[in-house]
Amino acid sequence: MTYTPQGTYTELPQYRKSEDYAQQEYYQELLCLVLTTWFNANGFYQANITAAQLAAILAFAPQPPPGTHWFNTTLDVMQYLDNAGNVETVSAYPATTVISTGFASDTITNTDVNGMYATPIELIVAPSANQAIIVNNFVLELIYGSAPFAGGGNVYLQYGNTAHGTDFATPGTNIPAAFITGGANALIQTPGTINTTTGLATSVAGAASITLTNDTGAFTTGTGCSLRYYLWYSIIAIT
Repeated sequence: MTYTPQGTYTELPQYRKSEDYAQQEYYQELLCLVLTTWFNANGFYQANITAAQLAAILAFAPQPPPGTHWFNTTLDVMQYLDNAGNVETVSAYPATTVISTGFASDTITNTDVNGMYATPIELIVAPSANQAIIVNNFVLELIYGSAPFAGGGNVYLQYGNTAHGTDFATPGTNIPAAFITGGANALIQTPGTINTTTGLATSVAGAASITLTNDTGAFTTGTGCSLRYYLWYSIIAIT
């Protein structure tokens, strides 16, 4: 069931002043306001409020129960209510904290496919310093036209925009050239990775974009063909 919030944070106090506003409805309204704000802005549910919104919420009894937690966007910290009703701070972006998750999808033209050996295609822009993108899942769709692609090599995601680099964000062999040069509409899927068993320096993965490229050589032809990608990812805090 999806609840639709009524009003805004600034209107919340007037609801509490109403004698017939039930406690259960109040909590439901509060929860919807917090979650809906974060869902609309970032694509997933997490209690995400500003310091001003938190103050407005805590100014009216009954307060949320002990253990209620949220992310304070003003202070960039996780917080929660202890058993005494006090606001406690967990930490400020500790290492490996998931800052956000996201989904990206778009069409890659015939020209871009043929050029990505020399000019990788940026799929996710670089995050801020001390943050890294982790690829959770990647799906590539071949949309066939009138003549197949030819040539090319293994297709993969990488950190940064080095032409056919080796700072892998998905395994370097999971999407073979044969998929791109196929003669019919098709889908292929690969999980994320971080380089090889030796790992990848945080100076390389940190604050780096995610791009699509291929090894061996450039693809050619592919008249009327294109690709579409579907990419699920997380952004984490790193040292």
